[in-house]
Amino acid sequence: KLAEKAGDVYSKSAILVNLGGVYLEKKDYVLLRKYALLSLDLHRNIGAKDGECISLRGLAISYLQQGNYPQAKEYALKAYAIADSNNYTYEKASCLKTLSNISYAMQDLKQGDIYFNESDDMSEALFKESYQKSAAEFEKKYESDKKDNRLKLQQAELQRKSFLNTMLIIAGVTLLLLLLLSFRNYAQ
Repeated sequence: KLAEKAGDVYSKSAILVNLGGVYLEKKDYVLLRKYALLSLDLHRNIGAKDGECISLRGLAISYLQQGNYPQAKEYALKAYAIADSNNYTYEKASCLKTLSNISYAMQDLKQGDIYFNESDDMSEALFKESYQKSAAEFEKKYESDKKDNRLKLQQAELQRKSFLNTMLIIAGVTLLLLLLLSFRNYAQ
């Protein structure tokens, strides 16, 4: 309602996709289709291909769950084409998984296996990429922390040396004063 009131089409389109996702999780495929269609129209109007792709895949899932396999496959293939042409790797893997489920439902086990294996390979590659990125960030943070700790250690060492130097100077001045006082007493 706030997005509508503000005339924010981008937020509204994202919210509709999210509502479709909520109804997908709840397995309410009628409402999933409703929100997927609404978001599809908005995404097409604003030229958001990623949202269009997600909406099409949502429609494919809703038709799959309601047994309309040809319609489900048509939407899934459209979503896959958008994901492929725009290099949306995650969405491409999701579309392949949906196509796999549709093929299995249509008793096309061979094609289902092909889609499944392709989706699985893509998901694994995405996981590896994410893992490597996380490992690189962790190592970068580790090196940064290590450098910070070295700097703190050096600063502590400098402070310790500065304290020792100050104590030596105070001791030297005190000794000098004692010597001067002793000399004066001796001279008197």
